[in-house]
Amino acid sequence: MWSKALWMKDYKQAKFILWLIPLITFVFMGLQAFSKTHLLDKLTLSHRMNQFREGSFTLHEYVSNPLFLRFSLALSVIIAAVVLIGVERKNTLNDFTFSLPFSRKQIYVTKWLIGASFLLGGLVVNTLLEIAVIASSPFAEYLDWSYYRGETVTIALVMLAVYTFALFIGTLTGGAITQFILTVIFSLFPIGFYFLFLYGVAVHSPDVPGFGSGEGMLDLFSSLSLAMQVFGFQLVNLSIWPVILYTIIFLPLGTSLYITNKVENNGKLLIFPRTAWIFQAGVVFCFALFGGLLMDAAGEGDLNLTLYYIGFVSGGVISYLVLRFLMRRRFRERK
Repeated sequence: MWSKALWMKDYKQAKFILWLIPLITFVFMGLQAFSKTHLLDKLTLSHRMNQFREGSFTLHEYVSNPLFLRFSLALSVIIAAVVLIGVERKNTLNDFTFSLPFSRKQIYVTKWLIGASFLLGGLVVNTLLEIAVIASSPFAEYLDWSYYRGETVTIALVMLAVYTFALFIGTLTGGAITQFILTVIFSLFPIGFYFLFLYGVAVHSPDVPGFGSGEGMLDLFSSLSLAMQVFGFQLVNLSIWPVILYTIIFLPLGTSLYITNKVENNGKLLIFPRTAWIFQAGVVFCFALFGGLLMDAAGEGDLNLTLYYIGFVSGGVISYLVLRFLMRRRFRERK
């Protein structure tokens, strides 16, 4: 399955963004830990030690910045997936790739492996580096090993899911920009659709407050949203199992779709025209819901059914016309 030639081709194609992934982990883990534990004056060091003793906050809350690390890594792995698939389609390098003496399955799996290797390798190396930095600092006694068993593994699983999903979206889209935009949109889709749907229900049934808005449903749709997993919001109880399922489901599904990709559809919004109506129907419905929300909110958000339907119809019609225009265009640059 592994081919050095394919690996080197993908590496040369995406080496800058691939090396950016471990660089980001180094900046937000090893380097940041070093600056906050070894580059302190005596007064600041004494003050921090007293704070840790009093339990004002933990060492890892002081040293780590997981929000920026997660956001930067997620953006990097999405761009890596776009470079490996979307950019290939746009500049016709995809034609050359498919002419190589390798199966499409082998080509796709290699793309996944190279991104996953840089991601996981960067996380493992820099986690060990951060541990070594803290262990050799005056704060060594406050080092919590369980933090790394939880946080590092969670970040690795979430980012692997984001990368896998971004590659999968690339098998459906005909270009780099479309792949990036749809990856971001569908990363937000479960929780976004959940709130749009609840608002629509509230407009139609104002006497049924809280329909479908229990904590269990909110936790479920939040856990299904990669964007929520990336930022690790503490307001909801996120489960790691949907993230694992993302990788388990979308890796083989992406491989299967990549095998059946038709090169002649490169540059189009979607690679599979026959199933485009499903995508169109979903987009139009979601924008209709969003239009209804905006129009009702413009009317002071008093759950006015008339305003809601004006926005619903307007949003649906506008999105249909725009999407129809985009679906008929081919965005492609030839060398």
